[in-house]
Amino acid sequence: MILSRPEFNREVARLLALEERYGGTSSIIYFDCDNLDQLTKKHGRNVTNAATRKLCDTLLAHVRACDIVGRLDKHEFGVLLVRCNPENAWRKGALLAEQMRVAVAEIHTHTFDLSVSFGAYTFVERDDVANGIKAAAKAMLEESKRG
Repeated sequence: MILSRPEFNREVARLLALEERYGGTSSIIYFDCDNLDQLTKKHGRNVTNAATRKLCDTLLAHVRACDIVGRLDKHEFGVLLVRCNPENAWRKGALLAEQMRVAVAEIHTHTFDLSVSFGAYTFVERDDVANGIKAAAKAMLEESKRG
């Protein structure tokens, strides 16, 4: 199930509290689908809605049942990877971003080159959801400057 931003924040906070008490490491991946507005302008809202559904289905199909997926904004998604270190989070982010691109490459007979940026952040003790999302977004921006 794709959670709304408030639901996502609540569930991530709950899992972080469990990790703080019992130990563990989780990472968050922040995705930004940069050019979905172009799809809307060119093909209309229905095609964009279909693309968004495909993005959601793709994320859900490629994460574990214990992980949490949320739609943070119109073009933004978040994935909490439970018990995941930084290296694996970045690796999983790259894999998911590619799968998202492939999922919407052809939608309703329209070819579309989705631009997906992502950043990952691994939570540390007494960290909170808002800081994690901000840090992952910042990492995404830094990564895009390098590449």
